[in-house]
Amino acid sequence: MAGLAALVNLSGCGLFSVEPTYEMIKATATATSYVIAGMPPRAQDTISHQAKRPNEVCIAWNPQVPQADFVPALQTALVKQKVNSRVYDGPATPQQCPVWLYYSARMDWGTPPWGTSPQLYVTQATLSLRKPDGTLLSSSHYVLNGAFQLGKWAAVSDLIQPVVVALLDGKEG
Repeated sequence: MAGLAALVNLSGCGLFSVEPTYEMIKATATATSYVIAGMPPRAQDTISHQAKRPNEVCIAWNPQVPQADFVPALQTALVKQKVNSRVYDGPATPQQCPVWLYYSARMDWGTPPWGTSPQLYVTQATLSLRKPDGTLLSSSHYVLNGAFQLGKWAAVSDLIQPVVVALLDGKEG
């Protein structure tokens, strides 16, 4: 009994420490954030009226999208789906382009958890396929979701790939 009394009277010593509990909470939060960040982006609100999948599309250049790697990421996603593409910064004839791909994206700035300077990231992207007369064939989009929104730091190609698949196949993944 005297040993227990001496233990209690020691400064800085106790039977239960707050520090291991705090470390466990930090570890759980870190693991949870990595799981959320690793959740794959997905396409949303896909609409499809197309009869068949195009083999080739013409991309209408959108100067309002400031991210330099957006169009290359879009073209890479199309190649993965075996669809050729050309980018036009002006009108083309219907014979040149039976299917047009239009895109828009919203961007924002933020500092990633592992960085020290702000970076541009995609908050929303919309893709649509249209005939030369403007008839909608299909559309799909990506919207940044999630409580922690850590997926925003993913590469543009990773964000856009499921939207391209949904745009071509008409099914959200």
